[in-house]
Amino acid sequence: MAYDNTQHEQGSMAPHGASVVGSERKNPALHFFLYLVWFLSLGFVASGVGAILFQIINKYFPDVLSGAYNALVSQTAAVYGVASLLVAVPVYFIIGHLIQSYLRSGAIDASSRVRKWLTYVILFIAAGTIIGDLIALLVNILNGDIVWRFALKALVVLVIAGAVFGYYLWEIRRLPVVGAGKREHRLIGGSALGLLIVVFAAAFLVVDSPMVARDKRADEQTLSWVEQTNSAVQSFYSRHDALPGTLADIKNDPLSYFVTQGSVTYAKTASTSYQLCADFVRSTQGTINPQMDPYGWTWEHPAGQYCFDRTLEQPAVNGKLPAVPVAR
Repeated sequence: MAYDNTQHEQGSMAPHGASVVGSERKNPALHFFLYLVWFLSLGFVASGVGAILFQIINKYFPDVLSGAYNALVSQTAAVYGVASLLVAVPVYFIIGHLIQSYLRSGAIDASSRVRKWLTYVILFIAAGTIIGDLIALLVNILNGDIVWRFALKALVVLVIAGAVFGYYLWEIRRLPVVGAGKREHRLIGGSALGLLIVVFAAAFLVVDSPMVARDKRADEQTLSWVEQTNSAVQSFYSRHDALPGTLADIKNDPLSYFVTQGSVTYAKTASTSYQLCADFVRSTQGTINPQMDPYGWTWEHPAGQYCFDRTLEQPAVNGKLPAVPVAR
């Protein structure tokens, strides 16, 4: 088969006896693709590490003043971190190894515009992250809001961005590139991989197993049905000045849009008291801090069948609660 020089220029085939690496000199589009994938995977690795460490900090350094939403561990964020590391870390190291082999062989020139432009974009993003992180830290200090929890999160961002900035600044400035040894990259890569493995293992301090996560979602749905039933009971009470005898009374009310859901049951225990019962897979007792989540704390429950006791205020008059006398 005769060698077609046009095909070689386009990077679609190599001449007989020529290496694939050698043919990459004429294919900057491939180099651009490799660097884009390398930096994209870096973004997922960095965000995944940050997500995991942030949730560990949330768990072990709670801050009551920050509010319930920010103080609680986010399973979604922690699971995202684990998934990001599982997928992006292998991609990052494989593509990085390929790029370094091209650089050492000269297939990618040290002065390549693709290499320089994309690397400096990453340096810009890392520098901007560091500057923004330090500004946020200073603002919180000046406002008197600085706490250990925020300081640790700021430190996490600073370390991640600083590591990225330091490595790629060294990478773009190092000489020589062609024929360079592998020792430095092996040392840096091995250290980074070791740290990533430690972070990945630490993630299971906050990440639920798939079975536990499934059970919790089922309980959350059941509790949502309980809360909807509770709202329907209170709405009926405000309209009729009395509790419903059964859930059928609510469904038969022309002003009600209530629909019985799940295994939730209702029982009137007094003129202003009632019970809402349901089946739960797992217990939440002792897992909710009333200071951080005062609403969620009122819905704590054990595993199995459990009834919530609820008591309303004095009977309403014409849909309104009577005024409470004020001491003079």
